[in-house]
Amino acid sequence: MDFSQSRTQMWVRLYFWLMAGLGVGVLVWTAAIPADEKGAVLFGFSSARLILLAGILLLLIACLWAGWQSAGSSRFAKNLPRWLGNHKFRQVMLTLAGLLTLMGWLAAFMPAYWFRIYQFYFVRLQPFLVWLGLAGLVALIMLCLPAFKQRWLDWKTDLKNHTVLLRAAGITLGIFALIWLIAAVTGLGIIAEPYFWDEASVPLLAVQIVLCVLATVLLERWVFSSRKLEGRPYLSILIFFALWLFAFLLWYVTPLKHSYFAPGPRPPNYLFYPYS
Repeated sequence: MDFSQSRTQMWVRLYFWLMAGLGVGVLVWTAAIPADEKGAVLFGFSSARLILLAGILLLLIACLWAGWQSAGSSRFAKNLPRWLGNHKFRQVMLTLAGLLTLMGWLAAFMPAYWFRIYQFYFVRLQPFLVWLGLAGLVALIMLCLPAFKQRWLDWKTDLKNHTVLLRAAGITLGIFALIWLIAAVTGLGIIAEPYFWDEASVPLLAVQIVLCVLATVLLERWVFSSRKLEGRPYLSILIFFALWLFAFLLWYVTPLKHSYFAPGPRPPNYLFYPYS
């Protein structure tokens, strides 16, 4: 067994055992959700909850088995380097991991009231969906980690080649930061309106802006680099729709801020009934 194969097996084994450990937490989280006594079948759980718990338990056992099989001289362990070295297999895995990460992110931050009368189903499925999202996120990190060192060297070279631009950007950032600091300390004579008539119902949070910047940098470096754009005239349209979809999802999962003009949601149909 060469070093690369043993290292691949070590990372894969660590991945499956980590997912199994997280699966235990997800199992406890799902079981701890308050149950509906009317539909209780066994141990106070409904049949749907029991099926969900059984499915999580089976996946947990599958992760333990895969972690055990990835060690030693099993056929699964021997084929791991060949599978991960295949370009098409890696592309499929990256796509699947990205979709799982997106699904888990939406499940973690999307308010339950968006599902209206089905919100209680979503609450019970949420731990499982978050688990799948974490599985996708960890897989993305592990798949991209080998190439990160070379990309970091490329970034350092690019930074050295654009020192003038970086200096200008730093000066501009410093000026605006100073203006913001003065405004934050003095208030510039602005008095906040106490009646909440001018507040946005759905705010654009600072974390969302940071995520957009990070996503733009990652997409520019790994997906939409100049070498990959050559000979693909329709890719600009795809970039537009991808950015629009990401912005839509980012806005969609932001909870609606309660104000005088947007109270609720109210049962029984969990809709918003504005006053104006």
